[in-house]
Amino acid sequence: MKFPCLLYFVICSLWLSSLSYAEDSPELPHQSPTNDPYVNDLREAVKNISDPELQKLADQLADDSKSQLQLVAEISEKYPDRLLPLLLAGLQRRPENSEIWYNLITMKCSVSNSDILRESPHPFRDREYYRKRRACLKIALDTAEAARMEHSSKNADNERLVMIQTLRYGLAKSHLVLGEDLKTAKLLAEQMLRTNTDPNSWNYDNVIHKSNTILGHVALRDGDLEQAKSKLLASATVKGSPQLNSFGPSFTLASELLPEGEKDAVLKYLDLVAGFWAKIYPEDNPKRRYNNSSRKHAEMLAQWKQQIEKGKIPDDRKWGPKRGDSYIK
Repeated sequence: MKFPCLLYFVICSLWLSSLSYAEDSPELPHQSPTNDPYVNDLREAVKNISDPELQKLADQLADDSKSQLQLVAEISEKYPDRLLPLLLAGLQRRPENSEIWYNLITMKCSVSNSDILRESPHPFRDREYYRKRRACLKIALDTAEAARMEHSSKNADNERLVMIQTLRYGLAKSHLVLGEDLKTAKLLAEQMLRTNTDPNSWNYDNVIHKSNTILGHVALRDGDLEQAKSKLLASATVKGSPQLNSFGPSFTLASELLPEGEKDAVLKYLDLVAGFWAKIYPEDNPKRRYNNSSRKHAEMLAQWKQQIEKGKIPDDRKWGPKRGDSYIK
């Protein structure tokens, strides 16, 4: 089966650009009827997808001779305007293949980490682009949570919950990119933390890191610098995960805190993330496969610290579009 591999791939890919049931948490605004015209238009477009059209796409996705990347590229080219309604229609009408629908929706709709920086709008994308993708994530999340309530088999639930957390994270980032409804972004991140109850899950530390990063960005935009610093450090208080150990943590919040005069907090953050991103394992430990990368990461962290001490935002794409600039006002 290629679906579990694709799920793992999606989580890793999203890192670059759990868990009690939803009824235990307060209802979020995104679960209620919406006045968002993009959501309403997309829901109507989903209704207008014909069964033959959907079946044609399902047949294409069932072609095991092609890689997931090839499928995504071909679908995007073939259905440039219909892709999002088609994927959502597949999610709702072909639930037996729900995992691949969720994966493709997340791959097509989630925004990159650097896009959430306050002064880094994507040069080739307008606000409509982000609003359409936010609408798609909202509908997908509503569908996923409804399916979770209906089908509560624990064995089948774990990977579905991972995808729900991923959709929550993507939706929260979309709110940050647009600078709209930061309250919902905060509630989504808090719900991620509240439902992250399985420390044995490979996604456990991912959720801690991602949700606290969102909460830190929201706090900073609300003018609460102390809370933003606290969430920055909380996001690094983890043991690591396959994604964190490989691709590393987010540095967007650290990048935004440097111009606020929080050099010491950012340097402490780098020390904390070194605990998993630059960790060297004994030769008899299976995780020794990370050691070569860990040494490179340690060199990067040391270089970044030197640049920060000199008053510069580290000159690396992980730090956003102002990399290499002075952060001293």
